[in-house]
Amino acid sequence: MNTIAGTAIFTVIAAVVASQVLSHTNWNEIKPAPPAAAIPNNDRVAAPLPSANHATASLWAGPTGNFMGHATIDGADVAIMIDTGASFVALTHHDAVNMGIAPQPGDYRLALSTANGVAYAAQVHLDSIEIGNVRVDDVPAIIAQPHALGRSLIGMNFLRRLRNFKVQGNQIKLTQ
Repeated sequence: MNTIAGTAIFTVIAAVVASQVLSHTNWNEIKPAPPAAAIPNNDRVAAPLPSANHATASLWAGPTGNFMGHATIDGADVAIMIDTGASFVALTHHDAVNMGIAPQPGDYRLALSTANGVAYAAQVHLDSIEIGNVRVDDVPAIIAQPHALGRSLIGMNFLRRLRNFKVQGNQIKLTQ
């Protein structure tokens, strides 16, 4: 079940949660993610590849060089970007609301140190995140304030729970 845990504190937070998305822009200049129909076809998850009985999924880099695609997060289709510079999975406010999670202004209490200063986020616990055949259950995440993040991010707290993730050219392969 999704619950906002305003009193829980993450013990380790990277200095930059969304550095690849922000690319030295101002938080106030970030625009909402485009509708799913506007996302180029090259950002979809590849068909799983056989890998010695391990679930795998691959994503390709988009025009910006970032690995983008779609994930199923608690049953909802969410446009995502793999961000190895993010400590945690970070949802846009818009995606969280579409998933039925409705943080209130007072829920944004977690202070994050970013390249552009301090930002505040709400904490949430997700039942599952699936990218292709790769599935991770019981994932702590954060929700960015409205219009603060352009696309939801899959951070290191998801990636560390995989057997392996490997970048080869324009492709990232996730192995569970």
